[in-house]
Amino acid sequence: MPQVAIGDIEKWLTREQMGVSFMQRCVTDALPTKTMALHWETYSGGPTRPENTVFAVTINNKHILTLNKYARKRLGEPEAVKLLFEKRESMIGLVPASPTDSMAFPLKPKGGGLNYVVHAAPFCRHFGIVIDRTERFDEPHLDDQGILRFNLRKTHDVSNRKKRMANRHQTS
Repeated sequence: MPQVAIGDIEKWLTREQMGVSFMQRCVTDALPTKTMALHWETYSGGPTRPENTVFAVTINNKHILTLNKYARKRLGEPEAVKLLFEKRESMIGLVPASPTDSMAFPLKPKGGGLNYVVHAAPFCRHFGIVIDRTERFDEPHLDDQGILRFNLRKTHDVSNRKKRMANRHQTS
């Protein structure tokens, strides 16, 4: 049987006559194969959920707490909040308060009312809370007592992405 090159087959048959799988098999068989160990990692973050259905709370190195509109709405759209701290569990809590209450922190709109901020530096200083970058709380939730709770031990870095990527490449 004479040897026939792939180019000769293409001259004789159209793509439909040849069948795509035959052509792919011929090309694939001609390529050298290398065995490489792959180290897959599973992404555990899940899909992005709409901001109007999930609590989003962050704290930055200036001790500014930022809440999304949904979190404020679930708190009852207060103008101010009291800050609570559970030291043993490293939990911060927010409860609605009157803006006239001397212990209340104003909840100020930011970004056209899409987010709200609380300047919590005195609170953080008092309890020795040190934050060196912007962190997002992983599991903020509203408990049955109406306290919006978030754990300082369960956060992830959301500081400037460009800086994070530059640092990652420098250490690699």
